[in-house]
Amino acid sequence: MMIKRLENSWKVLKKGRWGYFFLLPSLIPFSVFFILPLIRAVILSFSEVVPGHWNFVGITNYVGVFRDPVYWIAMKNTIIFAGVVVFGGLLIMLILSVLVFPLRVILQTLFKGAFYLPTVISIVVVTMMWTWLYNPAFGLLNYLLSLLNIERVVWLGNVHIALAALIIMTLATGTGTGVILITASMGSISVELYDAARIDGAGNWTLFWKITMPLIRPVILYLLVISTIDCFQIFTPMWIMTRGGPQYATISVAFLVYRTAFQSFKLGSAAAQSIVLFFFILIISVIYFKLMGKEIEL
Repeated sequence: MMIKRLENSWKVLKKGRWGYFFLLPSLIPFSVFFILPLIRAVILSFSEVVPGHWNFVGITNYVGVFRDPVYWIAMKNTIIFAGVVVFGGLLIMLILSVLVFPLRVILQTLFKGAFYLPTVISIVVVTMMWTWLYNPAFGLLNYLLSLLNIERVVWLGNVHIALAALIIMTLATGTGTGVILITASMGSISVELYDAARIDGAGNWTLFWKITMPLIRPVILYLLVISTIDCFQIFTPMWIMTRGGPQYATISVAFLVYRTAFQSFKLGSAAAQSIVLFFFILIISVIYFKLMGKEIEL
């Protein structure tokens, strides 16, 4: 039975050999820059690195991760950040797409270009711009508050609002790609479907919820997965704007991994932290596909 399965597998591989050949230019860099580092990180997570060699320590690094209160603070911050940015950002993308889509082509292009522009600029540059906007002494936001006779706010130095400030920055600058993808998907929907629904008495809300949303579900699923991965790996704003403070209020898991690896030089612990984060993202992605992947051709 096993031999027969191996023979069938070999026949399948042999039949598609040219397909695999043409995939090699993509598979080789993918293996070198993703698969091999991932395998190395898994091995490293079970080791303690000392100058010259690695010492195998079993699951000690993982035990340390689960017992580390800072890691769970970082995970809580990351979950809050990802939850608000992913679902709040998706809502903003849908609203903007619905508003932009009926416009003429020239106006559509103008607005989509304006929304997409922040994603073209380096995240470091965008983050530095927002750092000046949040400056407590002479930032634009506090200047606008002063015009309303409202006391100045220490946006990035307040434990209670620092994470919210980072979330607002991300929501304000990270919706452009989604707007372009959603409007493109909406443009591929046949007009006859809307006409038939209007004849049956459907209103605008019914048209959107019963026709538009089901047909753009693949794009929604893609945006959810990609946005979640990006948010759980968020690092640059925390590094440039807050350094994880104040009092761990904005520390993320990715920032903690960096700090553990390159400031504390605990490479094994940092690898374990990243592997735990990897499986957390994997579980969330599987949930997305289970809930929204039905009737979607991938």
